[in-house]
Amino acid sequence: MPQNIPEQNYYQEDEIDLKELFKILWAKKILIISLTFAITLVAGIYAFNKTPIYEATALVEIGNYKNNNNNNVLVDSVPELVKKLNLLFIDLLKNEKDREATITSISTVKGTSSFINIKSESTSNKLAANEINKIIIYIQNKHQTELENILNNRKSKITSIDRQINIIKNKQLELLSNNNYLNGNEALLNSLQLISMINGELGVQSISELIEEKTSLSLLLNKRNYNNSEVVGRVLTNDYPIKPKKKLIVAVAFIAGFILSIFLVFIMNAFRKEDSKVNA
Repeated sequence: MPQNIPEQNYYQEDEIDLKELFKILWAKKILIISLTFAITLVAGIYAFNKTPIYEATALVEIGNYKNNNNNNVLVDSVPELVKKLNLLFIDLLKNEKDREATITSISTVKGTSSFINIKSESTSNKLAANEINKIIIYIQNKHQTELENILNNRKSKITSIDRQINIIKNKQLELLSNNNYLNGNEALLNSLQLISMINGELGVQSISELIEEKTSLSLLLNKRNYNNSEVVGRVLTNDYPIKPKKKLIVAVAFIAGFILSIFLVFIMNAFRKEDSKVNA
């Protein structure tokens, strides 16, 4: 029985301390309420008077074209494109003042290889969307030029094939026309020369192979085989601003004000006790 006395005294002292703390706080309840209300009010005024910031987002699919195997090939490397866009539209412009809108993020989309995501912020949805449209126009102009270069290279290759075919045909006609005036061994030698020329003297493929390559390239000239980059759907905006988060600001201010006011009451009480000791 005597062993339980210290433990009981401990709990009694602890209970007394809690009651004392509550009395201190209750005595200063007006100060606590007033300070908490004041801090919350200031935060509320700040939150409701701060200029709202809106966000726009866009998902862009990178363009592609058909290769000789009829497979789609991206017109640009997505990781390299993202790096370049971040440099041009974020890094180089971050110190520019009085901008109506800013690009906040340009990133690849996880799990995909042909999409990038763009985000912007501004004081209005229209300005935020316009800033994204600038990047989209840049991407489309860049990729349109590259697609046209690919198309023109294929046209040039077809022209080159036509030239090779014509060279072979003209040489064939020349040798064949000579055969009309040759007899015996001379005609045979001329025919062998024609075969040798077709097989390698001109450094070209056979006419059938060239025609097959030309046909394949001609099919790839169809405009449907060249797709420029474009926005998936449209640039997305929201009717509600993303900043400031008014409810969150007010809630945090209320909690912070309440804790601060309690802390202040305890400090005031501690100083009061010290003064009492000194006066005593």
